[in-house]
Formats: sequence, structure tokens, C-alpha cells
Amino acid sequence: MSSARALVGHFKSSTQSLEKLLENQRITGVKIPLSVIQDVVTRWWSTYSMCERLVVLKLYIQLLVGSNKQIPNLTTAQWNIIESQVAVLEPFMHIQKMIEGQKYVNISLIPYLVFKVRKHLVTSIASYSAAGQSPSILALLKKMLVDFNDRWYSTHPNWYSILALTSLLKPPLWYSTLTLTHPKP
Repeated sequence: MSSARALVGHFKSSTQSLEKLLENQRITGVKIPLSVIQDVVTRWWSTYSMCERLVVLKLYIQLLVGSNKQIPNLTTAQWNIIESQVAVLEPFMHIQKMIEGQKYVNISLIPYLVFKVRKHLVTSIASYSAAGQSPSILALLKKMLVDFNDRWYSTHPNWYSILALTSLLKPPLWYSTLTLTHPKP
């Protein structure tokens, strides 16, 4: 990721390179040219946004790298990792946007989203393991699952069912039920 951040940083700090990137898009008929997106530590899904935009701009960036040796170059393996990260992180971005919703009540979505995130991680690990490719993405997925389990998963056998039922209750009862079924250490 440091190479991807360096590439984005180059375009963010060089107005000439950024203008060439935008111009290359205009030449090919893009009506509204896109810039790179820098990820931000305080927005956990911004890494997805950065990687997704790099994938969209890959052709234009590669054209510039060929003509300007000052632009950091990414290897084929690094581009593959970025593309894989987009696939891994996309569901997290969608879930974050759902949770951020202000026009609807979203607390009742939490149990379902917790279930879906864990299922996505487990399925992705199985898929990447079976394919035998991208060990760095597989390691990332495993690390994410461990962290997710530490934060969200209980050893109680019916934890998901209890969490789903509690989302239907009033908040004070919901909190007391969670406290009873999953006590704090």
C-alpha cells in the first residue's frame, strides 16, 4: 500500500502530473476527468476509495509512467494486489454507508450486517485459499477476521440469534439483554 500511497501522493503534489492525467482522460473522450483519491486514516473505507480510483485510472497512469520517469511505477503484482483489495473492501464501504444513513433507523441493521461481514470474510478466505493466489490478500483477510472476531463474535452458540432478536426490542431492554448474554470482562 505504501507504493500506492506514493503514487497518489505524487499526483496530489505535482500539478503538472495531475493536469497530464486529466488531459489524457479528456483526449480519450472522458467528459468529466477523475483525479486520484488519497486515503485518510480517520475514514477506514477511504483505502477502498483510493484503490478503486487507481484501478479506474490505471491505463491513464501507466501511459504517464511510460513517458515520465518521476512518477512512481507500480509493478504488475502491486496492481493485482490493489485490484484484489478493491474486491475485498467493497462490501465494507457499502456497509459503512448503510450505517451512516440519516434518513432511516439503522440500529436494526447491525445484526444482519455483522453476520454479512463475517460471512464475507470467511467466504473470501476460503476462495483465496482454494485459488492459491495472492498470499498478501489472504493474510490481510485472515487478520481482518481475527480482528472482527475479537470485536464482534461471541463464544455463545446463539450469539447471532440473540443479537438479531435484541434489535427488535426497545433500546433500554436491548442493552440489558446484551449485557446479560454477553457480559463485559
